[in-house]
Amino acid sequence: RGQITDSLFFWSSNNTYSILNLNTLKFSSYKFKDEVGIETVYHSRINLVGDQLQITGTGFVGFLDADFRIKKPFYFPPKLQAHFGFIDNLNTVWLSTFNKGIYKLPYLQQQIKYLFNEDKIQGFNVLNGKLYANIFNKGIYKYDPLTKEFNEFINVEEYIFSATEVKELDKNYF
Repeated sequence: RGQITDSLFFWSSNNTYSILNLNTLKFSSYKFKDEVGIETVYHSRINLVGDQLQITGTGFVGFLDADFRIKKPFYFPPKLQAHFGFIDNLNTVWLSTFNKGIYKLPYLQQQIKYLFNEDKIQGFNVLNGKLYANIFNKGIYKYDPLTKEFNEFINVEEYIFSATEVKELDKNYF
C-alpha cells in the first residue's frame, strides 16, 4: 500500500491492485490476470513519473490510464529475472533485479527479438529469397517475415550441412 499523490492511494496484493481517489471518492480494483495476463505479480508498486502513473511488478511495467487500467505493458525478458521496471521520458525501460544488477533497454532494443539464445547456429542460407537458419541438433528453420519468427522446416538432430540452391535445375537441396 502507499500514497501516490495527495489524493491517490493504492493497495496491491499478488493478484490485484486497487486505487482510491479522494477527489472523486472512487475506488477501483483490478486483477493483474485481466490487465496483463499474469496471474501472480510479486513486488507490485505504482509510481508517479512525470505526469503519468506507472505500475510495475515481477514481469512487467506499464502505464495507468484515467480509469487506472494498465496500458502499453512492457513484459520483462524472463531470463533477466527482473522484479521492478521504470520507463523514462525517452521510453527507455530500466529493469532492476535482486542479484543481477540493473538493465537498460533503449526503445529500439525493446523491438529486437532474440531467438535461439542457447543454441549453436551453424549458418544461414538465402534460397529463392527465403532465409533459413541451420540450428545444431534441431534442424533447419525458415524465417516468416509476417510473424517475424523462425519456424521449423526440417527436423535434424545432428550436424547440418549447408543448404544449396542449384539454379540450373531450379531446385534447393537441404
